[in-house]
Amino acid sequence: RPRPATEIKPPKKIIDIERELLSLIMNHPDHIDTVREKIVKEDFQERSLGEIYSLILTIYNVQGTVSEGILIDMLEDKEAEAEISSLVQIDWHGQNIPLTVKDYIRKILYFKRERIIDRLKGELKIAEEKGDLEKSKQLTAELTGLISRRQE
Repeated sequence: RPRPATEIKPPKKIIDIERELLSLIMNHPDHIDTVREKIVKEDFQERSLGEIYSLILTIYNVQGTVSEGILIDMLEDKEAEAEISSLVQIDWHGQNIPLTVKDYIRKILYFKRERIIDRLKGELKIAEEKGDLEKSKQLTAELTGLISRRQE
């Protein structure tokens, strides 16, 4: 069945970035506050990773730290359990963790903005086809603002 025109397939790279960001905050929970200030669950392209992120934040809020065991105990999904186990095994030794976290946040927000731009372009096309001038103007203004922020 064909996908709606407003749905875009994410590049594999963004999913890898999302996974690695989760790995970073699981292995270095002292950076969770930095991530939480900028990223929300809905910013994740991969919904299952957004759910894991949300669970990490919940556990961190209660426990003050995050562990693989607590995360797995709270899950019923075997695929998510395997995902978490693989995330904690990534070795971050020798990495500049603060810089990497900031870079991943920037990339996730960039791809989120691109998804919104693609969705708005689809909505604009529909509004133009329907002859809805007011909606077209509104969507064009939103698109212009988002596209101008690409350079930031």
